[in-house]
Amino acid sequence: MKEKLLKALEDKDFSELFQKGAVSFFIRIGGQIMGLLLSFVIAYYYGAQVLGNYILVITVLRIFTLIAKLGLDTASVRFIASFVKKGKWQSIRIFRNKILILISITSILFSCIMYFLAENIVNLIDVQIEHLRLASFFILPMVFFVLHYQSLRGLKRIAEFSFFYRMSQATFTIVSIFIISSFIKSHNVPVYAYLTSLSIVSIFAIVNYQFWFSKKVSLNYEEVVEDLTIKNILTISIPLMLAQSVQFIMAWTDKLMI
Repeated sequence: MKEKLLKALEDKDFSELFQKGAVSFFIRIGGQIMGLLLSFVIAYYYGAQVLGNYILVITVLRIFTLIAKLGLDTASVRFIASFVKKGKWQSIRIFRNKILILISITSILFSCIMYFLAENIVNLIDVQIEHLRLASFFILPMVFFVLHYQSLRGLKRIAEFSFFYRMSQATFTIVSIFIISSFIKSHNVPVYAYLTSLSIVSIFAIVNYQFWFSKKVSLNYEEVVEDLTIKNILTISIPLMLAQSVQFIMAWTDKLMI
């Protein structure tokens, strides 16, 4: 068995898959631990009611973010990975410029919608209106965060993608709770901490993507640029958004019911 494993590891593709899969697995475990620890910290120091409000605020924010990003985060994995394989670095830049403009517009639009619908949302679920209105300003950072860690996945930076996707928010939220609580004694601290951590990880994800893209990019003067139209991009991304919506409902229904 050992000899077979060693022989398999000599294969470059299998070795890369095995190593990145192992890293992703351990980060996933770490993310689960940090998520449980975060729930424990909020419930222990602030009570179950604050934890429930915290979860509801995040859920509403994620719903509006899910719509605002139009599935472009998942579509970017497909397009960037395809362009990287072909060595079409200029095509990646053009593609990203288009989707960044598009999601900036949709994010601002849905921020306004979430802000002005806050009162109606409060009538449906038991959540504090000031938290919803504050969270509405963070749709753009969350959309940029998701887009860039998915783009890292397209660049095959699986360890970085796994950290941002599985572990970063819970880790930075815990740290932010203890820092903010040393200055402010309020039941609002968990929400403030989450939004603070979201801003931090969003910046880190953007910087990380730019770093690894610059490390991989190579000049190719014979490159045939693929200039995708917005229509072509949305034709791929919208169905992905609908699939993500189903996954989101399945993942968060139990939390909302509780």
